[in-house]
Amino acid sequence: MGWEKVIEQKEMTTIEKLHLICDASLVQGKCIVVEANSFAWMIRTIKELSKEENK
Repeated sequence: MGWEKVIEQKEMTTIEKLHLICDASLVQGKCIVVEANSFAWMIRTIKELSKEENK
């Protein structure tokens, strides 16, 4: 469950939401590093492709 959905939950207290978001962030911390790397790679690839198209 993404943190946007956590924030939308009406039956949870703000503190419960924060705990959930923090737990999820700790778990996702390693994944975020991987995602950031693949995101940077994707942007580089797009830039390379657009350079080739402009030629």
